Amino acid sequence: MRKFISLPTDPWRPSSAGERLLFLLLRHHREWPVLNAALHQANLNLGRRYDGLSDFFIGASLMSLLQRIIRTAGDVREQVDLPRDRLIEALRKRVVSETSVSGLDYGGDLDALFDEALRCAEKAARTSPIGGSLASQVSAPFLPGPLRCYSCDRLLGVPEGDRTLEVTFDHIWPASLGGDTSPENLLPACQDCNETKTHVAIWQMAWIQLEVYSSTSESAGKSVPKAIKMALHSRAAMEFAHTNGTTLRDAYVAIGPRDVFVTKSDERETLDFFNMKVHDPLRIGVEWMPR
Repeated sequence: MRKFISLPTDPWRPSSAGERLLFLLLRHHREWPVLNAALHQANLNLGRRYDGLSDFFIGASLMSLLQRIIRTAGDVREQVDLPRDRLIEALRKRVVSETSVSGLDYGGDLDALFDEALRCAEKAARTSPIGGSLASQVSAPFLPGPLRCYSCDRLLGVPEGDRTLEVTFDHIWPASLGGDTSPENLLPACQDCNETKTHVAIWQMAWIQLEVYSSTSESAGKSVPKAIKMALHSRAAMEFAHTNGTTLRDAYVAIGPRDVFVTKSDERETLDFFNMKVHDPLRIGVEWMPR
């Protein structure tokens, strides 16, 4: 297994403006540490799903705020033709009015936050098909063999039944949320997985909290929707990246594609998102266990 340098300040090593914007909110927004502390000091049980549900609630709340800020930045860019400092000022007024993110609840540099939000909006507006030299750079580490989808492991560009799976490239951090179109944020993917993931950046954005399955891994594997499997894959990549200080892209490469379902707890227990995983750590040589 590859070794990485741990970075203690951020959840993982960012490779895009969208991740940097999220990390600014994590570092400086005064409300989320209060919420985090209150949840973890409450000593609740919640059916032995407390940690997972708490992580979901906090992550989903932060991503909702991030998306609102980026969308507002996009509106400001489209409606106001101003120099950068005036754009930041206009964005500040809109965000303070619509989301209450101001100097009262944000302890960092607000201009830096809104400048990063404008970068995210600019990247979202400039998305274009990936080809040419960029596609070659993304593919190079996996050659000379045929490319495989980083998520489902199907062969790309070769016949599969009555069709050939098209080679696409997935933005690990979505372009719509400020993801860079660069080799550090792209991986080969089949069109099915790329379209299923859509704009989901982290597992807390997926519709996972109401999913409950039958009591065995084998039967659950047949009924779990692909979107949920990809959310489980995202959770594993985030945990690996956090533990090892990698980018999310390098984490996906390290843990490999989705595998069979393995339960975290007793096989007799009913399964839901929070006690399933999509990797066998003994097979892939990566130790990972959800918290």
